Amino acid sequence: MDPRGSGCRIGSGLRYLILEPCHTAEQNENENRIQDDSTLWGNADIYDPDCPECNPDTMIHTVTPLHVRYAETDQMGFAHHSHYATWFECGRVDMMNRIGIPYRDLEERGFLLPLLELGVRYIRSTTFDDLLEVHTFVRERPRAKIRIEYEISREGTLVSSGFTVHGFIDRDGRPMRPPPFFMEVIDRQLELGPSATDAPG
Repeated sequence: MDPRGSGCRIGSGLRYLILEPCHTAEQNENENRIQDDSTLWGNADIYDPDCPECNPDTMIHTVTPLHVRYAETDQMGFAHHSHYATWFECGRVDMMNRIGIPYRDLEERGFLLPLLELGVRYIRSTTFDDLLEVHTFVRERPRAKIRIEYEISREGTLVSSGFTVHGFIDRDGRPMRPPPFFMEVIDRQLELGPSATDAPG
């Protein structure tokens, strides 16, 4: 669990920035399920804990520590923006390993997860040897696609957030639904909630 306590766990509370809330603004007006609050980064949507579809405790959450390498910095001394997507991948691969469905096993069984969408929000710069934590989340049950969200923090301060969306295809490139063994693991982890996976690896 997050050492700062459940009241301020990354991914919930007033400081959590949501890139794409699970309800649209129109639904929000009608159902009043998403609350709005002002944060250091402007207006942000935060999850209503009374909304089952939006509850941040019903999710997979892993934490992957990593250091900024010298080779990842630019002439200004900051980590280059292109590496954030790589850090997302580090978090994603670590999450898959820790919940029991490694990428290698998926591919050996004939299933591939091509990247369909990538979004990154740059909030604060990072520099050589900064110790970062990549928080990786799956908040909803996959269907034809799986959406994975990320928050990168340094000493508890959010420096970047983003998401990736992946499809499921076979070795011939044909789209498909997630395989049953994949969904069994995802469903089991979603039932257990973040406490089962959110300790740093």
